[in-house]
Amino acid sequence: MMSNDSQSEKRTAKWTGSGTPIAEGEESSSPSAHQTRQKATAADDDDDQQITDLEQELAELDLEEQRKAKKKRIASLQRQIEEKRNKLATVEISDLNEKENKNVVNVADGLAWSYYSGYLKLVLPRLEQRISESEKFRHKITDKKLYILLPKSCFTCDDIEHADSRVKWAGNLPESKINRGGIKERSYKHAVHEIVMPPFPDGTGEKYHFIVEYATPLMTLYDMSKFADAQLTDPERDHQVLLFMQKLTELLEKSKDCKGQYDCRGKYELVSFDEEEDKIADILIARHNNANKVGEESEELSIPVQ
Repeated sequence: MMSNDSQSEKRTAKWTGSGTPIAEGEESSSPSAHQTRQKATAADDDDDQQITDLEQELAELDLEEQRKAKKKRIASLQRQIEEKRNKLATVEISDLNEKENKNVVNVADGLAWSYYSGYLKLVLPRLEQRISESEKFRHKITDKKLYILLPKSCFTCDDIEHADSRVKWAGNLPESKINRGGIKERSYKHAVHEIVMPPFPDGTGEKYHFIVEYATPLMTLYDMSKFADAQLTDPERDHQVLLFMQKLTELLEKSKDCKGQYDCRGKYELVSFDEEEDKIADILIARHNNANKVGEESEELSIPVQ
């Protein structure tokens, strides 16, 4: 009869394929099980590493995509900035040119306004009265108007006789005294010049007496054309004379709107000329003769037909 210990030992024993029994508790320490666990652990580690590698690769791809996107965005922004800078530069250059041109135009406009407002509108309405007050010239004045000389070069002589020896100073009209700019009885006066045409050897000939003077603002344009900082070239200066004459004519003709007090119409004549080709005496007499011819033709047309 088998003992209890023998039976217990038999129950707790297991048999290997080779017939060698393995007791319970010794199974986990067998080489086969240990290797299996090692393989499983290694496989798990490999999977974890692969996941980590994939995640790292994904992160790097995301970072690379972000870099590419940023580069594209940066390039786009740079293009926009460059376009805006170019546009701004174009606008600034255009504005600058416009301002420069406008400034040059404003020179002519400003001079014309100043000449009209500060001088012509004050003296022209009084011109006929000053002529009538002159005992010396009241019956000699050829035309009761002020001839305003506008030389193309803007150069003005202190004495008109220096520009044309046939135009000689004969005297002044009575002065006008006007309160102006805080100055009491400021003096304004006009010079009368005599021209003898044609001058015979004995000095005789037909005498003309003109109230004539230079447009003094042209002296400013002349000085500007000689002053480097003014940046006014000779061709631009010549153009400014035309603009000055145009604006001055506009202002003088619109003086009719001043309720008669400053009406300058018919009391002036602007005389533009090229000093290299024209002589002042010839121009003045030609203007006078043409005006008389037109006047005579108008009178003939006004005579009723019998």
